[in-house]
Amino acid sequence: MTELSSMHYPSSSSEQLNKRFYHQFKSEHAYAVRQLRGAPDEAEGHTYITTLLLRLMVLFFLQAQGFLDHDQRYLLHYLQLAQQRSGSDCFFREYLLPLFTTLYTGQPTTAHHSSGHLPRVEIPLFLPEALELRSPHLKLSDATFFRLFTFLHTYQWKLDDQSEPENNALRPSILAFIFEHHCDQKLTGTYYTQDDIAFYITSNTILPRLFTLVAEDQPEDLGEQAPCWQLLSEQPDRYIPMAIQTTSYLPEETEREYAYRQQRYRALLSKLRTGSIHDIVDLTTNGLDLQRFLIDILSRSQKLTFLQAFLRRLQRLTVLDPTCGSGAFLLAATRLLYPLYTCCLEQIDLLASTSQVLCGDDTSQQFAEVTSGTEAPQAATVGCVLPRPAAIMRTILSFNLYGVELLPAASEICRLRLYLALLASISQIENVPPMSALRLHIRTGNALVGEIRRTGPIPPQGSAPTLHHPPAFHWHFEFPQVFSRGGFDVIIGNPPYLEHSKIRHEYAVHGYEETSCGNIYAAVIERSLALCKPGQGRLGFIVPISLCGAQRFVALRQSLLSISTTLWLANFEIFPCRLFEGAFQRLSILLLHVQNSSRVASVSTLYVTRIHRWYSAERPYLLALLMYTSVPSMPTDWPLVFPKLAATQQAHLLNQLRQQTRGMDIGKSITERPSDHFIYYQEATNYWTKAVCHIPFYKKNGVVMIPPHGRLLYFARRNTALNVMAVLNSSLFYVWFATYSDGFHLSDTLVKHFPLSQEVLESTELAEMAEQLEAEILRNARLSTRNTRRKQGTGHQIELAEYYMRFSKPLLDEIDRLLARHFQLTPENLDFILHYDEKHRIARQGKR
Repeated sequence: MTELSSMHYPSSSSEQLNKRFYHQFKSEHAYAVRQLRGAPDEAEGHTYITTLLLRLMVLFFLQAQGFLDHDQRYLLHYLQLAQQRSGSDCFFREYLLPLFTTLYTGQPTTAHHSSGHLPRVEIPLFLPEALELRSPHLKLSDATFFRLFTFLHTYQWKLDDQSEPENNALRPSILAFIFEHHCDQKLTGTYYTQDDIAFYITSNTILPRLFTLVAEDQPEDLGEQAPCWQLLSEQPDRYIPMAIQTTSYLPEETEREYAYRQQRYRALLSKLRTGSIHDIVDLTTNGLDLQRFLIDILSRSQKLTFLQAFLRRLQRLTVLDPTCGSGAFLLAATRLLYPLYTCCLEQIDLLASTSQVLCGDDTSQQFAEVTSGTEAPQAATVGCVLPRPAAIMRTILSFNLYGVELLPAASEICRLRLYLALLASISQIENVPPMSALRLHIRTGNALVGEIRRTGPIPPQGSAPTLHHPPAFHWHFEFPQVFSRGGFDVIIGNPPYLEHSKIRHEYAVHGYEETSCGNIYAAVIERSLALCKPGQGRLGFIVPISLCGAQRFVALRQSLLSISTTLWLANFEIFPCRLFEGAFQRLSILLLHVQNSSRVASVSTLYVTRIHRWYSAERPYLLALLMYTSVPSMPTDWPLVFPKLAATQQAHLLNQLRQQTRGMDIGKSITERPSDHFIYYQEATNYWTKAVCHIPFYKKNGVVMIPPHGRLLYFARRNTALNVMAVLNSSLFYVWFATYSDGFHLSDTLVKHFPLSQEVLESTELAEMAEQLEAEILRNARLSTRNTRRKQGTGHQIELAEYYMRFSKPLLDEIDRLLARHFQLTPENLDFILHYDEKHRIARQGKR
């Protein structure tokens, strides 16, 4: 029976190992650059050493698998052999470079020595570099290679990405990690995607799509009334992540969080035991293990027609990453699909062994047709040459996965990783196929430029590209079989976070809302909606959180709601930790089920999470603990925003504010002309919103001025200004801010639309509290100096007053209690407000 990892998502330990290796890699890289002789300039030498080290790392993976003359220390022994036969410092030119050529061609390149039993791999990385060909005096000493090999031998090298991570064992993902960290990420807008993020997105797009496809063919097996749903009630704990059900405290978990998690577990357990969950949407929303659910269904099935239908749909499933980079999402897809193929074929084998007894010869023939490969695409993959694990992997690579990438070097790394994934399932040198034998659907091109479906003759390939007409990538031409069936089933990825203005000089993007949204990731989402099968596909992306609330993305949000039946958004902060190192981007994971065009258009269901903050020790459990909340309604009196909710209670209490105030808000109390009664509030917001009834001290290069990145609001009466100031600093307003903002910018729209009754505006009790608060803020303020000058004559000398709002939390709590009485909030709602984000705002603020 196929076994799955006990972990819900891949471990983050491999990520830490990659970081440690890369830190050492940079030192060894610098050393090798210094030792290189014969390079025309330092920049070219630097690039060459990067390529050489990547080559060596691939060789270490191959030798660890026994593919280099059955010797797991082949390179070190080969270096020693070179010294014995040819003397010192001949290894690089006379042995190593010919070895690369031999591995590529399968033919020895020298007659005076043998490199042993080697496979023909045809890995393009092993082709001669231009610098090697034109620089005959290019040299590296044997001592350099002894040092490099010693460094690389301090790690284990494992091709298998399917198994549990091991201490000190590097996987092929290290190749992508190094490549993407060597790129200028700010320039390309791309960031290395951790395994758990890629696996989460692929799991919650590929598996629901596959489930739906098979259910269409076999409703009696996977429909809402099918017996398979009883598995959830029979063994509910099997499908609930251990991070939710454990009775132990998780790292950094507070008592309040622990109690809430246990309450959530009991509620989920009750749902499963009572059979309340019998829909694929519920599995995603509740964070259940869909892969395990499908494996269990397959392994218990005694029905040949169901297994055949599942295998057919599995073989025809098409998964695209339109900006695939070095392949993180496509590799995650292999980890997801491989166990499904394995389990399905194992169960067919099991039934085949007893088919004549149970069903007679006709059924035996049906088994033989599926397992022998008379049904495409099995005919091209599952045969006698490759062992079944390799045949399954080859099927996945040849029929399920598609990728497009703008950077040639990135697409080459992607192809290499997919090829190494295949080699991981092979143990004999004789069974190693060359890379060219695979039907890899990884293309180099611009996913945003070119036709999707054919509208006329394809322009001649020889047409000269221009600034506004780069070489087009015509999807129907590149992937004709996919578009003959209507498009892709699943589209996933991590698109570039680039402003349109930064690429306008390289190529023009036409026909997208992107030109008004202003960011390339929006265009990628729009193109993906057009690339998937009409009314049927699944999308999954990780994108900036601006998608949820920024004014310029309103049109895209409206498009997403109109085209989807269900939409999920999980949201992530950058303080105290962030998802992508080096990227100060608040992010959202977007999951989308495209609406079936054959049905009457329905209102899209939107599920969201809070905006998550976490400490580094909590990172391994972050995705498993995601809690989605259904959005009951959204404000209609201002531009569409996707809220961020920690609980249904949060949406209800904010709706209650609107109902209580009957259209009154802060904006209606503001005067257009400046007056003596004003508020200054800070636009940049992290843990606290900050507003005062004075101009904060700010001096730039010796000149006192109004601080930038803030706004002034004017009022007719002093008490009105005081009361609004108190409200803007309250935890109630912070909940409002966290719900509708991007987590950082406190916009004018958010402030002016906050519901506020005349009674609150005129409250003398609140005004008295506001005066106390103003005094406390000033009393706890500290003068700070910031020097942005890096060298003489540049930068600025800045002095400013910093306000520490956490010291005023007791008084702010009293303000919130007063506001709760005015808004007639329940004790439960008040408790939610007072403790919202408290762990990060008060208890451990500043910890990393």
